[in-house]
Amino acid sequence: MSTTHIRPGSSGNLVVELQKLLNKWGANLATDGRFGPATKDAVLAFQKRNSLVLDGIVGGQTMEALLGQTKIWPAAEIDLGDRVLEKIPLAKNQFLESFTRKRQIVLHHTAGGPDPEGSIRWWNSNGVPVGTAFVIGGLSGKKDGQIVQTFDDRYWAYHLGTDAKTDAIGVGIEICNWGYLNPTPDGRFVNYVGGFVNEKQVVELARPWRGFRFWHAYTTAQLEATAELVRVLAKRWEIPLPKSVDAKWFELNAEAQSGAAGLWHHANYRADKTDLNPQPNLISMLNQLS
Repeated sequence: MSTTHIRPGSSGNLVVELQKLLNKWGANLATDGRFGPATKDAVLAFQKRNSLVLDGIVGGQTMEALLGQTKIWPAAEIDLGDRVLEKIPLAKNQFLESFTRKRQIVLHHTAGGPDPEGSIRWWNSNGVPVGTAFVIGGLSGKKDGQIVQTFDDRYWAYHLGTDAKTDAIGVGIEICNWGYLNPTPDGRFVNYVGGFVNEKQVVELARPWRGFRFWHAYTTAQLEATAELVRVLAKRWEIPLPKSVDAKWFELNAEAQSGAAGLWHHANYRADKTDLNPQPNLISMLNQLS
């Protein structure tokens, strides 16, 4: 039996199987396929007995315990050593408070300014339930290389725009970066919302990638912070890191789309995405991860 999450109000065969499992653990439920108050009470009782999160929702952790397959879950807190991990909460409706085992780390762009808090404010205000567990600041004094956590990475959020099952098994990291840039006749560079980007922050690729040659550069501090966070998350979730990265790593990838364990980025999943792009400094960093 596999599921992303089963919660009060759910119905159908998955709930029937859930009720049968709960009965094996001492509940006395009608196997009617309706997740009502009695089923919720049984789930909460089971979670309490097993020192699980008391949320009444059957996600990965509770299901593994019901199946007798419980593994040790990572601790709530992430240890980045000497680096400060700032926390700016994402609104509750922007992510799902259901534990899922992570198999993927997925890198994204904010497609916005350098301040992580700006992206988090946007997520909280736009009414669309998307977000990532981490945001890494860009070129803006103290914000450069700042790592911000928005919710417990054992939970999950929509961040790929593909299949919720893939969203649920991935830890998303947003890097504050504008992405592709368009040159102007007078030699300046414009981002997708019409703002100008300093030419010192522009990378020109040897050949265009997904239709664009000029890109907002990743800062040294961003790359260092990203590498540190990725290594910690990979160890935390036992996720393999790439042994060798070249330009092909940035294309669509069927393994990523199928949920294969590893470090990926948004453009691996969708042809209409441009995060991340093959900047030489990024490729160099990725090749030093493992």
